[in-house]
Amino acid sequence: MRYAIQRSPVALALGLTVVSAWGLSGCGMVDKLTGGKDVKVQTFTATPTQTSPGNIVTITWAVVGAAKIDISPGVGAVQSKGSIQVSPAATTVYSLTATVGSATTVSYVQVVVSVPSAVTPTP
Repeated sequence: MRYAIQRSPVALALGLTVVSAWGLSGCGMVDKLTGGKDVKVQTFTATPTQTSPGNIVTITWAVVGAAKIDISPGVGAVQSKGSIQVSPAATTVYSLTATVGSATTVSYVQVVVSVPSAVTPTP
């Protein structure tokens, strides 16, 4: 399988190199394509990508050419384009799996949940 190295703002902030199959990246942390080029994830993002426990994060996606699209964890089957609000309690990697026939594309986006440090009052 061919891979193209790409750098996204999220990856750079996390000090990661993004690897994507067929150069489809730019919409998630990593895209993996198997079985053909029939499915394309145009967008898969989380806003914001860093938050505190209990805060709302909006996951947005747009997919072309897929018969079935699922987002996990906890979201399930979705339409080809849309958004949903989630409230992760801990750092979570969301995956979008889009399929048609034997072609499958999987994209990932990470939401970093930072627990605020306890503030100790100065005597």
